[in-house]
Amino acid sequence: MPRRFVLVLRWGFLRVLVLSEAGVPTDSASTASTPSPTGFATLRGSFTLEGDPPAPVVLTVDKDANVCAPGDKPVEDKDFVFDATSQGIANVVIFVENCPEEWVHESAKPGNEAEVIFDQEKCVFLTRMVVMQTSQKLRVLNSDPVGHNLKVASFNQTIPSGGFAIYQPLKEMRAPEEMACSIHPWMKAWMLTRDNGYFAVSKEDGSFELPNLPAGVKLDFRVWHERSKAVTGATIDGEEQKWSKGRMSHTLEPDQDFNLGVIKLNSSLFN
Repeated sequence: MPRRFVLVLRWGFLRVLVLSEAGVPTDSASTASTPSPTGFATLRGSFTLEGDPPAPVVLTVDKDANVCAPGDKPVEDKDFVFDATSQGIANVVIFVENCPEEWVHESAKPGNEAEVIFDQEKCVFLTRMVVMQTSQKLRVLNSDPVGHNLKVASFNQTIPSGGFAIYQPLKEMRAPEEMACSIHPWMKAWMLTRDNGYFAVSKEDGSFELPNLPAGVKLDFRVWHERSKAVTGATIDGEEQKWSKGRMSHTLEPDQDFNLGVIKLNSSLFN
């Protein structure tokens, strides 16, 4: 006997009920097939530069110069870290958006409590791109002989020479947020907090790896760099990619070690 459908108007919303062969109504949502992971897989690749690297930015160091600019040498910003040998671009962030917690592998589950170290020397934040889970604490150190201040999200605290402070994120960030020192305003870094551990920051050679991703389901990734913000496009294997607001999607096979290969980012993104 074919199933019958009944339209029901309740509380201003129209619902479709499916009548079973026995005439018992069931919610259509429960009968719809919902995809679920069929295993786990790894995604890897390497972000490289296509074109000439942007000219370095010379910072204006107008305070504590004996510490921040020893020897009167120009201090260049680290907003674009590029390896000329590999053409690799460092500090590109890639992370998974909107992944249901029940899909997350045990190794990336929310609840990681490992402490993350964040230090500063010669008035430079030693980690330019900090990515961590919301459950982790950031230990902010100061290895300089002068005081510093760190501002990020709801945190705003002065760290004396040789001292430290602890920052506990309050919530997940949808995109990286700036970290700054109000005492030495040229000091910059970036932070991204995520509930699960599905994120990576490219190394100096541009490489990254995201292990234990849910397989068999479509995953949405975001790609971000401080110069370009959302990375809106790339060239992979000679094929041009268009990424709306830095988003790309992939469906991986169980136990697959999938290498995107060389992901070329045009220099126009960083100028």
